[in-house]
Parts: sequence; C-alpha cells; structure tokens
Amino acid sequence: MKLRLSPRSQSSDPIENTEHFFSYAGGNHGEGIPADAIRLTNETKKMLRKTKQVCFCKNTCRPDENGMIFPPFEKYGFAKPRMWDQYGDKYKGVCLVFSLKRFFL
Repeated sequence: MKLRLSPRSQSSDPIENTEHFFSYAGGNHGEGIPADAIRLTNETKKMLRKTKQVCFCKNTCRPDENGMIFPPFEKYGFAKPRMWDQYGDKYKGVCLVFSLKRFFL
C-alpha cells in the first residue's frame, strides 16, 4: 500500500499555495542583492515547487467532554467541510484516522 502526497502547488489552502517572497539583510546599503541571495532564492523556489504535503487535523474535543461518550460531531477534525474542500480533493478524498496513543506506543 502506498500513501500518495499531494503537490503543494495544488493545495486550495490560500496560505499554503501562495508565492513566497524572501528578503535578505546584510551587506552595504545600496549594493543591490548579492548573487548568492538570488541563487538561494531560486533554489528555494525550485524546492518548493517540488514539495509534496500531507495534512493532519486534530479533534477539538476531549474524550471526557461534558461526560459524553461521543462528543458532538463537529468537534471531530474530519467532520469539518473546509478540511474536505481544501485537502480532500474537493470531497473526493479519503480520511485516515490515527490514534496518537497507539501511534506513539
């Protein structure tokens, strides 16, 4: 079984899929941008274009919340429509559920 990661450039999250701008401090004022800074910017942007991502969400409830066995549905991260829109391939994706207690045994 393989877990495919999505290209970062295909994310519909407005923060994750944004152009990155870099600034550099140092050197003498008025000298312009050093060649190393331009090279570093280009290499970083190249790496970002190749980056793939997997996204996780966390439930906002505690198991003992208000003495309920099952907290309200909207407290579960997987139940948030925005998560499915932005990370679930426009509601066509899948949801994998992990238990942190079991995962980090």
